[in-house]
Amino acid sequence: MIKNHKKEEIRKEFKKLRSQIDSDTHELISIKVKAFIEDFLLTTNISKKYIGIYWPLFNEVDLRILKVNSKLSLALPSSNKDGTMNYHPWLKESLKKDFHGIPSPINERNLTCSEISILLLPAIAIDKQGQRLGYGGGYYDRLRGQKGWNDIPAIAVLPKLCISQIAFPQESWDVPVNGWITEEGFTKVK
Repeated sequence: MIKNHKKEEIRKEFKKLRSQIDSDTHELISIKVKAFIEDFLLTTNISKKYIGIYWPLFNEVDLRILKVNSKLSLALPSSNKDGTMNYHPWLKESLKKDFHGIPSPINERNLTCSEISILLLPAIAIDKQGQRLGYGGGYYDRLRGQKGWNDIPAIAVLPKLCISQIAFPQESWDVPVNGWITEEGFTKVK
């Protein structure tokens, strides 16, 4: 992928903003995520499918709280050397580092898109059209560009401060999310 210098500038600006988010805001967002998942489970019939979450990095909202005292089936992603990503059931506590050094249950089998009901994605920022700004590796976009994966609702989790009023530059491979969750709750992309 070619680096978009405009995106790099925006990414830098929002990383700085996100670094200012305090633990109370993170906790409130976690509460809103839990409420969203409870509502999602009540309104859909997917109780036996996995909920894709992420391992928190660089002041991202920590969703590992969903594993504590929960009967939810959670999945964590792993990045691969070839630029691809897989989700694996998070069944055991023993995790290994993936290609980028992020803890993942890589010894568990790869899940198919039909086994996952929803993806909760990290984001540095998002615009009102659902264009997610990540770290620039394109892992989530490549995964969601595959047949069946874009049919799974994908929700970004981030502080309200990181929602851009200005549209981000788009690349042909960018796959917008379906909505986002902040400390104010869930917003669906219109």
